[in-house]
Amino acid sequence: MKKIFCRWLLVIPVLAAFVLACNDEETDYGDRISDLEGRVTELETLYGRMNTNVSSLRTIVEGLQGGDYITAVAPIEQNGTTTGYTISFSKHQPITIYHGTAGNDGKDGHTPVIGVRQATDDIWYWTLDGEWLLDSNRQKIKAVGTDGEDGEDGEDGEDGEDGEDGEDGITPQLKIEDGYWFVSTDEGQTWTQAGKATGEDGQDGDTMFSKIDYTTSTDYVVFTLADGTELKVPTWYAFDRLSQLVNGMNVNIQGIQAIVNNLPQMTYITSVVPVVEDGKEIGYIIHFSNNESITIYHGQDGQSGSGGETPVIGVRQDTDDIWYWTLDGEWLLDSDGQKVKAVGTDGEDGEDGDDGMTPQLKIENEYWYVSTDEGETWTQLGKATGEDGQDGDAMFQSVTVGDSDVTFVMADGQTFVVKFASALDIEFDEADLVVMPANASRDIHYTITSGLDDILIEAIGSGDIMANVVRTDARTGVIQIQTDATIPEYSKVVVLVTNGSQTIMRTLRFEQEAIEVESEESITKDVSNDGGEVVLEFFSNVACHVVIPEEVQSWISVAPGTRALTRQTIVLIVQPNSGANRNAMITVEDEDSLVTLSFLICQQGTGNYLVFTSEGTTTIALNNTGGNAPVLYYSTDASNWTQWDYTEFITFTRESPLYLYGDNPTGFSKSYMVQFSQFMATGDNFGIEGNIMSLISHTQSVTTIPSAYCFCSLFENCYGLTVVPELPATILAEGCYSRMFQGCTSLTSAPELPATALHGSCYSGMFSGCTSLTTAPELPATTLAPSCYSRMFEDCTSLTTAPELPATILTNSCYSRMFYGAQV
Repeated sequence: MKKIFCRWLLVIPVLAAFVLACNDEETDYGDRISDLEGRVTELETLYGRMNTNVSSLRTIVEGLQGGDYITAVAPIEQNGTTTGYTISFSKHQPITIYHGTAGNDGKDGHTPVIGVRQATDDIWYWTLDGEWLLDSNRQKIKAVGTDGEDGEDGEDGEDGEDGEDGEDGITPQLKIEDGYWFVSTDEGQTWTQAGKATGEDGQDGDTMFSKIDYTTSTDYVVFTLADGTELKVPTWYAFDRLSQLVNGMNVNIQGIQAIVNNLPQMTYITSVVPVVEDGKEIGYIIHFSNNESITIYHGQDGQSGSGGETPVIGVRQDTDDIWYWTLDGEWLLDSDGQKVKAVGTDGEDGEDGDDGMTPQLKIENEYWYVSTDEGETWTQLGKATGEDGQDGDAMFQSVTVGDSDVTFVMADGQTFVVKFASALDIEFDEADLVVMPANASRDIHYTITSGLDDILIEAIGSGDIMANVVRTDARTGVIQIQTDATIPEYSKVVVLVTNGSQTIMRTLRFEQEAIEVESEESITKDVSNDGGEVVLEFFSNVACHVVIPEEVQSWISVAPGTRALTRQTIVLIVQPNSGANRNAMITVEDEDSLVTLSFLICQQGTGNYLVFTSEGTTTIALNNTGGNAPVLYYSTDASNWTQWDYTEFITFTRESPLYLYGDNPTGFSKSYMVQFSQFMATGDNFGIEGNIMSLISHTQSVTTIPSAYCFCSLFENCYGLTVVPELPATILAEGCYSRMFQGCTSLTSAPELPATALHGSCYSGMFSGCTSLTTAPELPATTLAPSCYSRMFEDCTSLTTAPELPATILTNSCYSRMFYGAQV
């Protein structure tokens, strides 16, 4: 018993010491466990991001190989730090890339570096720590699938065997298990150990991508891998410029063919109109006297990048005097090895001549291709763009417009000179074209415009008028006029001009008396808002008529039976005016419009506002988007006015109109689809009279739109709108009338559009979807702005006649889809 007792005495102190030790170290063990859990979470995040990067890297290589383009790069922010990027492609799905900087390895710790490298067979393969990543058969693993080989042709009568399928690319996978890295090359079926994941102290970062550069160049995004490999993926901007380059070169090829075709046919250039884009002249529209016009672009050559080259298409006359196409200075050959003719030639008797062929160019998968059989087959020429450079249009070296000719210099030095022949015309000094008294003489100065120098001019007088031509030189001189004691009614001089190619005739009419009024005060006629008759009183010895501009014929007309031959009076009828003040210039003239007299009709209105009337009953509201709150006042009697708070729905009829004006000097709407106001109408068909600018100011006459998108979408989808207000502004702002009447399906005619100073998208979609619109307004502007008329009459299915388009200076997308879906 004593022996056993002694043993227990020895054990008890040991247990006590153990318990005390546990109590002292409990907190320390918990901290170590928490730290271990945090490191495990960090490692899971690390290899999760690395697997994402591996998948994204494969997509990048596929994009390079498949001709894809990057459309957007968006940074990924975490705690105020950029940790990666989201990359969007035109063909592939978006990818995510993390670019964490590698940390310091702990003792024995290592993070595997996954990368790609192009081998000597031009195929991209995966690498691991700078060495080829091998599969279980010790073969390199492809990063992107490749095409299989073609099958062999069978003997005649038998089909050949199918070709072999290409091998798919493999995406490696990584994981950490029991503190070690593992890699799989068979979609996770088997795993190979790749080294210890972390050491005892250190921590590794993500070492796959070391840098992503998307700001240095707009043409490429450069991905730099950890091993220094650079992958350059082109952007959509670069792709779009290549498309423009191809289109411009194909247009130029047609222009070259037209120039060569015109050389032997005595064809002359009648005018050269610059093509302007973003304020820069990029080419010309060339008009010929006997053939259709052509367009050429004259961009200067860019600097080719490494491996990039723009093919130079040209023409050259061979020893047989026939023009043939050239490619980079050599003859362009067809599939039979024959030179391709640029212009057709006459055949022998009984045989048709050969037609000329127009080559076509395209870019596909970053390579140039040419076709000499109208696109049926294509021949690869070389890489379209290099890694760094950018190619320009290398077809025309220069285009020089001179006083008498146009000189075209090709990239290979070939030069064509086409004579400049402006249309034959004659102008007279307006100061000389006045009424002549009897027994008097006068010199009528003239100037002839002609591209040819062999000019003949003759003047023939009628009645008692004698005419004689005295030439100063080939193009200028005077016609001497001598009248007798009397000048018979409608006496005239006929002037004939010819240059051997064209002949024109002009008639000069002379009268003894002018159209006159007793005093200058009688030229202006004031009319009250009630309307009524206006008498135009004047003196003339010839029959005269009144010319009323089309835009005011709705409120001014001629009373019948008012014409006289001595002291003449013409009575006008002016309709009542319930809208704003309005003016009109009325002209009295002789039968040939040579002598005129103008009267100004000024009619008072009952106010400067819009008048809404309905065929039945219509209710209208104003929808304000984005907090837009224009200041508007309405009335039902044009006398008592109330500010509109927009919560009210206002009803009007023909008998009880709605009167509306605004006080918005900085603009009615503020921005497109963000902060604008739109009328919403329900009920019967309705019309609006007055000046739309009364929504800007009811006290001043405003002809300049004060802000961008001022009236955008103002009456959009007002299906019952049949009559629209006047749009008198002559200076527009960006998008000011965009979508203004879109979807107004009851509208049959458009308002007059007198503006000559346009701005970008000012008329964009203005009448889009107006399916009842049958007439389009005149468009007097001669200098256009980007997208100014885009979609203006889109889907106007009842529109069958387009207005004249007098513009001479065009720009980007100015006519884009202007009549798309219309019947013009």
